[in-house]
Amino acid sequence: MSDRDLVQELRYHIKDLTDEKQSLNTAIANKESRIKQLLVKLDQANTETKACAKKMVEAQEQASVLKEKLQKLESIKERVNQEDDIDDTNTEDTALDQ
Repeated sequence: MSDRDLVQELRYHIKDLTDEKQSLNTAIANKESRIKQLLVKLDQANTETKACAKKMVEAQEQASVLKEKLQKLESIKERVNQEDDIDDTNTEDTALDQ
């Protein structure tokens, strides 16, 4: 091989390497862009998860308050029923006495 052939082969090799470098740089830029997009989505998902967790805590607190109210209402209902039973018994006793 002559010097000219070697120089020509080196130029082709340099051109191939330069093209490969540009291709890899483009791939890196695309991947970095995709990573940034994924990080934004991840951040949004984390924010939504925190908001959902907060709503769950609020819902649990509200549920416990409602359970307490329901228990109070049931105890009141029991007392009213007991008083009605006592009144009915007294009314029957009074009716029998007459």
